[in-house]
Amino acid sequence: MVRIDINEINRMLDAGNQLASENDELQRELSYLRSFSEESQLTGQAWGGAKSVSADAYIPLVQGKIAYNEAVISGNKKVRRAVEAFRYGTPLDEQDLVNTLNGYSQSRNDYQEMIREINYNEMTDPLMSSYYENLR
Repeated sequence: MVRIDINEINRMLDAGNQLASENDELQRELSYLRSFSEESQLTGQAWGGAKSVSADAYIPLVQGKIAYNEAVISGNKKVRRAVEAFRYGTPLDEQDLVNTLNGYSQSRNDYQEMIREINYNEMTDPLMSSYYENLR
């Protein structure tokens, strides 16, 4: 059975709010790594190897983490909009949804039956049948 609890979803979305501040920190780290890898005063084989690892491994890794966080932030915004548009109380489970939809279906069926009955009564009513004949 499916169970939807909007409060639980909101708590999960709130936990994702930290990603924006994490991205700020990652941007600073990215700046430090770029500065280090472009530093011209650090020479020699050891410094060259460290700068190469920084440019070839750490910078793409940090960029990937930033891109991942941005994707999660974007997804969270879409989910938050859907949650804000959700009009039903929670927790809401599958059986409640089925019962509600069945109620709507029964109301629709009752309405259609009522319209058929009204149409039939109007068509068989002598006063109404002359009205319909004048419309033709």
